[in-house]
Amino acid sequence: MSVPVISLIALLVAVLISCFTPLNIGTLGIGLALVIGYIGNVKIPDIVKGYPASLLLLLAGTTYLFSIAQTNGTLEKVARYAIRAVRGRAALLPIVLFFLAFGLSALGPGQITISALLAPTSMLLAAEVGINPLLMALVVGNGAQAGAMSPLAPPGIISANLLQKQGLTGVGGTLWLNMLIVHVAVTILAYFLFGGLKLWKEHTAAQAETLRKIEVNPFDRAQWATIAGVVVLIVGALFFKMDIGFGAFLIGALLSLFKAVDEGKAIKAMPWATILMVTGVTVLVNLMSNVGGIDLFAKLIAKMSTSYTVTLVAGFWSGLVSAYASTTGVILPAFLPMASPLLKELGGGNLLAHGAIRQAHSCHLNHRLQTGEGIAWSVGVNRCQTAVVTGVHRLQHIDCFAAANLADHNAVRAHAQSVANQIALRNFAFTFDIRRSRLESDDVWLLEL
Repeated sequence: MSVPVISLIALLVAVLISCFTPLNIGTLGIGLALVIGYIGNVKIPDIVKGYPASLLLLLAGTTYLFSIAQTNGTLEKVARYAIRAVRGRAALLPIVLFFLAFGLSALGPGQITISALLAPTSMLLAAEVGINPLLMALVVGNGAQAGAMSPLAPPGIISANLLQKQGLTGVGGTLWLNMLIVHVAVTILAYFLFGGLKLWKEHTAAQAETLRKIEVNPFDRAQWATIAGVVVLIVGALFFKMDIGFGAFLIGALLSLFKAVDEGKAIKAMPWATILMVTGVTVLVNLMSNVGGIDLFAKLIAKMSTSYTVTLVAGFWSGLVSAYASTTGVILPAFLPMASPLLKELGGGNLLAHGAIRQAHSCHLNHRLQTGEGIAWSVGVNRCQTAVVTGVHRLQHIDCFAAANLADHNAVRAHAQSVANQIALRNFAFTFDIRRSRLESDDVWLLEL
């Protein structure tokens, strides 16, 4: 059996294992790279060269800074102010939530962090105000996905890093725009189908009063400093060519130095398991590229395609696998490098194929097997308006970089989580001053699966 065949089998085995076990595929990928290296007579230093150190710095830096923003309550307070900005107009709430999720996701936390931040609040507001909860889940999920290809967000960082290795630079904005257009279109459709227009006709004083009574405290000094730090990072990256990873580390270190956050908590909240997963799979894929495994993969896909259908076929397979495997940790590093050799076989638009692979997974992310939608599904509201959290559902991956631990090491299968790892904690479920009842952490039930 040839080395390219062995490397491709290794990748397929790793993907299958990631679908049906909680094993971190990053550690498995590094281990399999060692085996392939021995078989293919690839020296260890050459395998080590495939470790994406620059990607590690980018991911660790941005998640460090936004773990600070999450830990010291900055993101939560921004969300409160944005929700209150509707000034009692319930019909505007889904629209505001979409753009809030989009903006916060694009700033750097990514789609899962923002979904975890906004989903409990949006579900509770849906019950109190009388908005279709499916509409609220869709606007939050699509808004967060629309911002995920930002050059500051982890999926955008990973995609840009992989595309740069293929000679494609400066295309991140185009891919991000494509994501935004698709998710805006889906959100508009959802607004029409699930009662958005009805809210304009049935506006009531009770709805307005509920929204006006949301408590919002002013930003404290640490939170203002965090906002200023994020602004400096964005301005520096856009206009002064500041390295995002190093810049985020510098700003985060200064915030910690001046006591804007408990640094220990911020570092602990960083998604180290997910970072390991992404970088580990990249080591395996880089080795596959060197020994011919990626070219073989592309040839197999090419046999199923023509120059007219190649983007559809590539998008279909990436979307299908993404239904069960981690998008950020598996699909992006495994499928994006395949696009260029695939198009050399059949011809077609290079950027179009990359966009198809990226968009195929994002379009299906609003089903219950994916984290973003799973967060919303996991928050139910009974007739007493008390949040009932069932925990992270089965067949679930963490495919982004939440400061909260939404699942244990990207577990698939049903699994029990401790109370500390559930999303309906004090920092996520806002407190509303609605009549005499108050929604606080003591009112949250955790039903362990």
